[in-house]
Amino acid sequence: MASVEKRIRDGRVRWYARYRDPNGRQLSRAFDRKADAERFLTGVESSKLTGSYVDPALARLTVGEWAAQWFDGQVHLKPSTRERYAGILREHITPRWAGMRLADVTHSAVQAWVSELAAQRQAATVRKVHRVLSRILASVRGVQTWGMPKGHERRSVPIPRFLVDDLARHVAGKVSEDLVFTGMKGGALRAQVFRHAAFNAAAEAVGVAGLHPHELRHTAASLAIAAGADVKVVQQMLGHKSATMTLDLYGHLFPDRLDEVADALDAAARVAAGVYPPCTEADVVNLGVVRAGR
Repeated sequence: MASVEKRIRDGRVRWYARYRDPNGRQLSRAFDRKADAERFLTGVESSKLTGSYVDPALARLTVGEWAAQWFDGQVHLKPSTRERYAGILREHITPRWAGMRLADVTHSAVQAWVSELAAQRQAATVRKVHRVLSRILASVRGVQTWGMPKGHERRSVPIPRFLVDDLARHVAGKVSEDLVFTGMKGGALRAQVFRHAAFNAAAEAVGVAGLHPHELRHTAASLAIAAGADVKVVQQMLGHKSATMTLDLYGHLFPDRLDEVADALDAAARVAAGVYPPCTEADVVNLGVVRAGR
C-alpha cells in the first residue's frame, strides 16, 4: 500500500512518499510538504491503473538511448520487419525524438508530430511510424517488452466459432504484428489494469469474486480435456515443453479409458475370427471400420 511518512533530520521536516511499482518493487521519494507527497502518490496510483507508469530511473534516459535498447531486444521479429523498424527509427523517430528525455514526451507533442507526418506522408506510412514510437514508449512503462513466453514454447490456442465474428470486428484495421488486446494508451494489456478496469467486476457479477485472469488458463485446459482433447493437443495449447508436464498437472482430468480399449480389442478379435454379430455403435467407433452386410 502507498503511504506518506514524516521524518525529521537536523531539525528539517521531510515527507516520504512510499509506493510499489507495477513489478512490486518498494520505492520512495522525499518532499518538503505533505500535500506534495500525497499528490505524487495519487499520480503514481493513477498511472499504474491506466498503464502509463514510467520507472523514474528510466524516465531520465533519452528517447534515442531507450529506442536503441528496445530495438536490440526485438530479436523475435522477422528480418524484414526488423529492417523496416530500423528504417523508421533512422528516418523518422531518431531525428525528432532522440535527444528528448522520456519523462518529457507528452501526448500532445506526439499528436503534433503525427499531424506533421500526415501532411507529408501517406496514411499507411504514418500508422507504421506511429506504431513503432508507441511500442518504444509502451515498453518504458513496463507493458511487456517482447520476448518468448515462459518456457520458450509457442502457444496455439483454439478459438470457438461463436467468438470469431466478435474477434474479427475487434481486429479490423490491424496488421499481423499488432496486439489483439492493448492497454488504454497502447502496449500490451497488463493483468493488473485489466482486473481493475473490468475483470474483477465481471467475475463478481457471475459469482466468482477474487478470480484471477490466469486461472482461466486452467479452465481452458479443463474444458479442452472434457471436450475430448488428447494430451498432445492440451500440451500444444498450454505451451508445455513435454506431454509429461501436462499429465503431471492435468492427468487426473483425463478419463479412465481402459473399458474402451477392452471393447476395441474385443471387436478386432471378432473380425479376425470371422464372427460378425450385430455391432453396436460403440463397436463401429472403436473398430474404426464398417463392414457391409452387418
